Amino acid sequence: MKKFMRWIMILAVMTVVWMAVSRRNIVQAIRDGSHTVAVMERANAEIPSKSAAGQYYHDLFWKYNAEVGDILLRQHPEHRLQFVTMIDSFIPPLEAFLDGKGDSVTISAEQIEDLQNELDWLKSVGSDNLRADIEREEARFPLSQFIGMTANAAYEVIVTDFL
Repeated sequence: MKKFMRWIMILAVMTVVWMAVSRRNIVQAIRDGSHTVAVMERANAEIPSKSAAGQYYHDLFWKYNAEVGDILLRQHPEHRLQFVTMIDSFIPPLEAFLDGKGDSVTISAEQIEDLQNELDWLKSVGSDNLRADIEREEARFPLSQFIGMTANAAYEVIVTDFL
């Protein structure tokens, strides 16, 4: 689950910046993004310290933070809204997980498909290193295995199978 949540975190922490500069109304972007940012900040504070997997994915996020931001803000701003929409779909399950209610939310096929599409897109436009790291993580934890899992079950898979 840490890997899964880390990927979500990698993709989501930059949401407010992307939303703020997107073509959406700035007031609406701030209102929508403030909750996303609050959940992501909470995840950043709570998840990395709990396991080696959490710390690893935290570090991986920061390794590519600038590159992904540049891709979405400068190189391909036309793709930003699609990316942000995918991130937003994971905020409710992430929040439930953080609230200790991860058994009450299930990861849907649509969420995984959207996430996979965004990762595939990032591989096509990102650096060789970004592509290699995404592919390594996809081999370690194929996203399709998380379809139908609760957030807690996905977390346990990642923490248990990380090494």
